[in-house]
Amino acid sequence: RNFFSKVNDYIRDYYKASEREINRKKSKAYALVATVVQKRASSSIYSLLQTLKKRKEKLSKVKDEINSVAELKDERRIVEQVTISKNPKELSEEIYRLSSLVEEGERIRVDSKLNTVEKIVNEHVNNGEKVIVFTEYRDTLFYLEKKWNGKFRISTVHGGMTVEERKKAENQFVNSSDVLIATNVASEGLNLQVANVIVNYDLPWNPTRLDQRIGRVHRYGQKKKVLVYNIFTRETIDSHVLDILMKKLEVIRDTLGKV
Repeated sequence: RNFFSKVNDYIRDYYKASEREINRKKSKAYALVATVVQKRASSSIYSLLQTLKKRKEKLSKVKDEINSVAELKDERRIVEQVTISKNPKELSEEIYRLSSLVEEGERIRVDSKLNTVEKIVNEHVNNGEKVIVFTEYRDTLFYLEKKWNGKFRISTVHGGMTVEERKKAENQFVNSSDVLIATNVASEGLNLQVANVIVNYDLPWNPTRLDQRIGRVHRYGQKKKVLVYNIFTRETIDSHVLDILMKKLEVIRDTLGKV
C-alpha cells in the first residue's frame, strides 16, 4: 500500500505539472504517460516495475546526452522532449525519485494479488475446469507464466506471436493445458468455449474489451455455466474503474436491452 501510494504521488505530480504545460499537444502526451503508468500499476507489481525501470533508463540516457551538449538551449530542448523537468537539476531529481520507487517495489516479497488469483485458478483446475486468465500487458503475462510454470499446465497467447503460433497455443490449451494466460489479442477471433472460467487479472478501461474477453467462452457451444472473476485492489484506481465499467454497462443495457 505504501509503495502504490508513492507511485500515485509521482503520477499525480507528473500530471499536475503536465497541466501547466503551455503546449497543449505536449501536455496531452505527458498525461498519456501518467495514465499508462497508472494502468500498469493496476495490472501487476512486475509490470509497474518494468515501466518505472524503462522510464528511469530513458531519462538517464537523456541526462547523458545533456552532459555531452554545449549550448543551454539544446539542454532545454532535450529535457522538454521527454519529461516535465525543465532543467538538468529537475531531471536528476526525477531519476532519483524513480530509483527510490524501483528499490521499494523490488523489496516487496509477497504479491497478494497473485496469491488470490492462484487460489481461484487452483480451485477450478482441481475441479477439472479450464481457466483463461486475461491481462492487458505482456509483462504481466510473462510474470504469471514464470510464477505458475510447474504448478499448472500453461499455454500463452499474446500480440508478439504469429497467427500460426497463436493457433498452436489455442490447440494446446484445448487438448492438454489447464490454464491459458492471454492478452487482449485472444479476445478477438478465438473460440475458447472449452473453458468456462475467466479471470480478468486486470480490468480493461473499456467495457467493449471486457465484453470481448467474456465472449470467447460465453457463446454458442458452451455447455457449462460461465464464471467471470474481475480482480481489483480495494482503495485504488481499480475500484473506481470497476465502478465506471458497471455504470457504462448499465447505460448499454438500458439502450440496447440484454447484454
